[in-house]
Amino acid sequence: MFPQVKEFFIDDDTFTANSKRAEETAKLIGRLGITWSTSSRANVPYGTLKVLRESGLRLLMVGYESGSDEILKNVRKGVSTDMARKFTKDCKSLGIAIHGTFCLGLPGEDRQTIEQTIQYARELDPDTIQVSLAAPYPGTEFYKQAVQNNWLTPADLVSQNGTQLCALRYQQISAEEISKGVDRLYKKFYFRPKVMARIAIQMTKDSQVRKRRLREGKEFLGFLKQHHQEKPKQESTLRHVLRDGGPGFCQFAITDACNASCKFCNFRREVSSERKYVSFDDIKSAQETLAKNGIGYIAYIGGEPTMHPQLAQIIRHAKSLSMTTIICTNGSMLTSERINDYIDAGLDSAIISIDAPSVEVHESNRGIEGLCEKIAQANMIMHFAGIETTASVTLSKLLGDLSDLPEFLESLDFHQVTFSYPLKTLGSSFRSYSDSELIDYTDDELVQAFDNVIKMKQRFRVVNPTASLREMQRFVKREKQQFPCLAGFKYFYLDWNLDLYRCHAWPKRMCSITDFDSSKLIRDGCTKCMIDCYRDASVLHEVGIALYDAKNCLTCGRPDKALARIFNSATFQAAKSVLEEIKWIKKI
Repeated sequence: MFPQVKEFFIDDDTFTANSKRAEETAKLIGRLGITWSTSSRANVPYGTLKVLRESGLRLLMVGYESGSDEILKNVRKGVSTDMARKFTKDCKSLGIAIHGTFCLGLPGEDRQTIEQTIQYARELDPDTIQVSLAAPYPGTEFYKQAVQNNWLTPADLVSQNGTQLCALRYQQISAEEISKGVDRLYKKFYFRPKVMARIAIQMTKDSQVRKRRLREGKEFLGFLKQHHQEKPKQESTLRHVLRDGGPGFCQFAITDACNASCKFCNFRREVSSERKYVSFDDIKSAQETLAKNGIGYIAYIGGEPTMHPQLAQIIRHAKSLSMTTIICTNGSMLTSERINDYIDAGLDSAIISIDAPSVEVHESNRGIEGLCEKIAQANMIMHFAGIETTASVTLSKLLGDLSDLPEFLESLDFHQVTFSYPLKTLGSSFRSYSDSELIDYTDDELVQAFDNVIKMKQRFRVVNPTASLREMQRFVKREKQQFPCLAGFKYFYLDWNLDLYRCHAWPKRMCSITDFDSSKLIRDGCTKCMIDCYRDASVLHEVGIALYDAKNCLTCGRPDKALARIFNSATFQAAKSVLEEIKWIKKI
């Protein structure tokens, strides 16, 4: 009757509800010699599945819904996660393909249950998945429940471009977070080597499957793109640069507590008797002040910032202000649960400290057993989630000539490294310094150390710009420097007392964060210190500042000064540095 039809789909949500009926119907279909698929609950016994498979069944569309048994009870699913696990195992043993469907936003949903569903989907590993948002359609019992409990948002159920919108919010989770969970579940499920390889093999075996998969892939990427397009457009980088020189960067020490014992740091647990944690309310207020004053990037430092019990909430608040968030950590507390909390909150990047090119020496200096294994595991999880990580290595006598460092960093799953420069004293409240013999370099030794870093660029991605490393050599040699530091103008240090400094080295604070505004900015061409996070960043920022200065010169009717500001050696070297590090810059 249908010679061109290769498969039939029986659209019946209750097809497998009665096992006897399902088996009898399947046998009748089997006599026709056709391939077919249908919907199913995740509780069909093995015997029935076997009859269906022998009768031509290829695929079941299965409503798993959630990885939380509590949510499944709330919606009266009648199937537990353990029942679904056995059902899935039976299907796979019989060769029955599964299209698993999941639903986020059902009553009882929170950040933890979304994470449970993501892990559940990955564990079950159906052939394909579909993720939807719980939809309280008017006239349904769910709608009445949502109205009674004030769960409804003003949003429509569907956007103008046809994608679902989350029309529900709960006390413990917002509609936006639920909606983001859909994207995250898709990405965490499909962007796995195992799944990508499985799809690729299927495509090579069957041209029709290949066409269908390519079409589905295009639709899937289009779906993700539509979700991103629904976000409000941000100001372009060039426009921001011309307006005020580009976004600023603040290093925020949210605690002075540390759990490590690094020998070249005075935050170490043996020295640090204080344990100050900035309150969440004060951090929220500080972040709002920073954002209002053009700070687009914020790095959480310490001490050890992951010791702050509310770091995830802190990150989430910064993201609500459209700030790019970075944590600088020793990695000791990066459990999978914490990492997922930080990812859900919107973490953009992580910088993890490494002291030596071997497990034994690094863990000995840090005083934390098993640290390297934790770092490798953390890197794997964050890379999978699209979070960029960078090793931060302080130049010290523990490193030797750096020849062994690339291989060690690769073993910990690092893809790039940034070097911090040795500091014996600092003027601000920041205590990441020490008069240790491990960083006791002569000028000639330090110049050689910078040469070693430049040489390492041939083997491993080093994100310190070459121009900045040469600048640091000029600093050590007391030669004229090319790049003025932007600390106090675009880069800042905020401590646990909420005092704002232009940088770690400067002894006098700028002001309290509560008093910070544009009138407090400092731009005096300082080149007095050797702190990588200010000096390196200033080199990369020089191009933007040159454009900003040139625009101001043109506004004042001085095109000659505008051209001179752009066309000079420092700006040219800075432009080369940006091109050198463009891959890393884009990722953060």
